[in-house]
Amino acid sequence: MILFVLHTGIQWKHLPRTFPPKSTVHDYLKAWSQSDVFRKIYAAIISNLIDQGRVSLDQCFIDATFAAAKGGGQCVGLTRKGKGTKLQLIVDQNGVPLALSIDAASVGETSMVQQTLGLLEEESTPERLIEDKGYDSDALDQTLAELGIEMIAPNRSNRSQTQDGRPLRRYRHRWIVERTIAWLGNHPRPLTRHENMPPSSPPSLPLAAS
Repeated sequence: MILFVLHTGIQWKHLPRTFPPKSTVHDYLKAWSQSDVFRKIYAAIISNLIDQGRVSLDQCFIDATFAAAKGGGQCVGLTRKGKGTKLQLIVDQNGVPLALSIDAASVGETSMVQQTLGLLEEESTPERLIEDKGYDSDALDQTLAELGIEMIAPNRSNRSQTQDGRPLRRYRHRWIVERTIAWLGNHPRPLTRHENMPPSSPPSLPLAAS
């Protein structure tokens, strides 16, 4: 039932009559979100995929996207696109989602990196994290280095060059995370927030909110 809402993007009150009452379904979602059930299930799935060699942590990618939230609520900020939430996603080199966190759309992407990484179990921590130039930051570089993660991001035009050419070759594969974000767009629910409470949208990936 929850996956039905995720895929169709419909409001709870429009659930088919063959389903339980909308309040019952939503209450289950709220309870499971608050008890961290979704994150624990997803972490177990990722751990199993790593053991099978189907998830690689050699190079992972991070990016963020905007989710409209015209109704307001928690973790909603005002931008040029309107009121919304920012979804930050980490994927492996095959585009498999590893973690997703949310915050107000007005929050900087570099400020969200630690909370997104905080959703990962130790065994699923990336060896390298590849980002666009919006993540170019000495402070973030140092933070990731302390976590044992190599940061790879093109330098902003107004900064001195701190990345050499060889690691940046990996950047040409950054389309992988963009493809995963486009895949999320095939499910209307994640990219349009109807709920006031952020953990309720979307329920299919591990979530964090500051």
